[in-house]
Amino acid sequence: MKIYKTLIIIILVSFFLLIISSCYGKNIPSARIDSFSEIKTIQVLVSQSYIDDKILEENK
Repeated sequence: MKIYKTLIIIILVSFFLLIISSCYGKNIPSARIDSFSEIKTIQVLVSQSYIDDKILEENK
C-alpha cells in the first residue's frame, strides 16, 4: 500500500508542476514543452521503479 500512496503522490505533484509550468510558460512555449517532457520522464522512471519493486517482491 505504501508504494501505491507514493505513486499517487508523485503523479499528483507532477500534474501540479505541469499546471504551474503551463501558467509561467505562456510567453515561452518551448519552456512548457520542456517541462512537460521532464514530467513524463519522471512518470516513466517512477513506473519503472514500481515495476522493479514488484519483480523484487515476487522473487523473494
